[in-house]
Amino acid sequence: KIPVVGNDFDPKFSIVKNKGMSGREKNVYELKMVSADGCTVGAYVAFPKGKRNLKSIVSIVPQERRSENVMSDFTAPANMIELVLYVSQRGKGDEQIVNALADVLLCIDFLSGRKESDTGSIYVQGTGKAASVALMASAMDKRVAASFVYAPDFGNLIENFPVASVVEKMTSPVLFGLGLQDTPQKLTEDFAIYNAIGTKKEYF
Repeated sequence: KIPVVGNDFDPKFSIVKNKGMSGREKNVYELKMVSADGCTVGAYVAFPKGKRNLKSIVSIVPQERRSENVMSDFTAPANMIELVLYVSQRGKGDEQIVNALADVLLCIDFLSGRKESDTGSIYVQGTGKAASVALMASAMDKRVAASFVYAPDFGNLIENFPVASVVEKMTSPVLFGLGLQDTPQKLTEDFAIYNAIGTKKEYF
């Protein structure tokens, strides 16, 4: 186990090196965190070897999209720290989003406490249902330098939260990736949030 920098006895975090996933360039660890609702949440984090002051990203993946090979879910460049979080649907209705958001904010806490991290360059990204969580995290946590939102499915978010309350506090850039031929998502919902964001944004 490797303690979190700044608090050797912080009970929220515990990481153990996964020798099978680690390689020449990166060490991969299994990370366990105690979230706001008391549940233990699992994730994976990869650190480039022998480097400091690195950009980092929290990649949020819906549990149902988890790859059989975890390494396939790592998508960041080789010179970045990447934390892959699998979000599950704990609770009912808006509780699911709130619990997932708490998990992501905990991931940001973890990266902010690591000596390898550049705390001014922490990013979040999410796909599908996880896009809502990535967007909310970037709106609520000023430590997020930018967010990347792909093929968003904002149906549940719009149903439970007013659009303005989600985006009015956003100060960091957002990159939207909308699949114009994706049938599961409603473009009216996607653009309702996209249009309400006043910060720098793009879509393809």
